[in-house]
Amino acid sequence: MSKMKRGIQFILQQILGIRLYLYLLVRWQLFVQLHLLKDKEFLHFISLIPEKGVIGDIGANLGVTAVIIAKNKPLCKVVAFEPVPVNYNCCRQLFSSIPDDRLVLYELALSNCKSQLMMTIPQESGVHMHGLSKVVETNENNAQLIEVQSIPLDEIPEFTSPNQVVALKIDVENFEWYVMQGAINVISKQKPIIFCEVWNNNRKELTFELVKKLGYDILIFNGEKLVPYENQHVLNFFFLPNSSFNTAG
Repeated sequence: MSKMKRGIQFILQQILGIRLYLYLLVRWQLFVQLHLLKDKEFLHFISLIPEKGVIGDIGANLGVTAVIIAKNKPLCKVVAFEPVPVNYNCCRQLFSSIPDDRLVLYELALSNCKSQLMMTIPQESGVHMHGLSKVVETNENNAQLIEVQSIPLDEIPEFTSPNQVVALKIDVENFEWYVMQGAINVISKQKPIIFCEVWNNNRKELTFELVKKLGYDILIFNGEKLVPYENQHVLNFFFLPNSSFNTAG
């Protein structure tokens, strides 16, 4: 089935071109998420977010999650970050089609310092896997490299005082520890709810150590509610400020 799917994706990308393919894909994904196959885990994250404040979508990809958050939290500002040009352009086009001045988009990667990073869009059977775009940290043979600008979240205007930051969604393909290092001031002072993908490798414990140091509990969604993390095999985690777990449910 996966081989057939990749074949269809390859043909569509070749016929439509990557930009049109991604835009049609994102419109379909948005329709599905809003009306058909709703993601219970992601919606639970949204349900925990206060009604007013700034929300960061870090690793916005094509913009679907940012739009869903904005539609569910009409009094919040959603600030999205997507550094890969082809994804950023699709995201910008989606935001422009809505339009909504509560949606803000930066063509930036977030990290622990200002720098230039090299990123790549992996390919599988000739198909551009836009959702798996990642920072290249070691030499990768035949990787198509893209140079992007990075900056700490602590230096983004919407995330500095007096703005109230209420939530962060982080999906950055094994780069989350660096993102959080660059957001220590925001996280420690404003205590936003954090929904974060964390890969199961040696960087996982570093991320968890940082989260605990900043005063957060580590939780997961069991399909119905949040429960403490006890080494379950999961990819997505909820980081909630200490003592708020009992009220979150």
